[in-house]
Amino acid sequence: LKCVTEPRCYQILASALLASSIREHLQLAEGLISCSDQPVVTTVKPSSVAPTPSSSLRPRSTSPNKGRRSSLPPITYRIPFDVSVRLVVEATREYFNSAASLGDNDMILARECLSLIKADSDPVHAEFNLIEAVGLLNRFSVAILPLQVRLSTDRLGLVQSCIKASPMAYKQSTELLHLGHCLTSATSTKP
Repeated sequence: LKCVTEPRCYQILASALLASSIREHLQLAEGLISCSDQPVVTTVKPSSVAPTPSSSLRPRSTSPNKGRRSSLPPITYRIPFDVSVRLVVEATREYFNSAASLGDNDMILARECLSLIKADSDPVHAEFNLIEAVGLLNRFSVAILPLQVRLSTDRLGLVQSCIKASPMAYKQSTELLHLGHCLTSATSTKP
């Protein structure tokens, strides 16, 4: 029988953490993924992996965070950058697609997921642009679900909707041009 490989297990764990809707889990996922395209070298001393008997016998603090120690060993494996980007973008799309509005907690989680990737990445930029486009549409009083923006076949028609929804929108040509840029540069995010 063929078992699941260790790298695949880390990918599954990172994907589950990213999709968990819990901010603390996003921070844990950050420890598994490669946040930049630079190679990461990590080393772990064997003594730091196993808890010592004296530390395991110490009483726990009553404060939820004070004195808390992780019983898990440090992670020495990092998911490759290209796979990390794919996992982050997949989680971001799920959050974005399920968000009811710009201020929805899922939209905040989508931004936080994307911010885990520090290096330049076209798929990450495209998702950031789509989120920014939803914010611009909101400023122009265009009521539309984020998923509707993603699935729109005529994204530039949304710019026209801004002009119709806000009579003075033509005076904000810079924002309208930026909206058009965000909507067209995010075309690669269509499912």
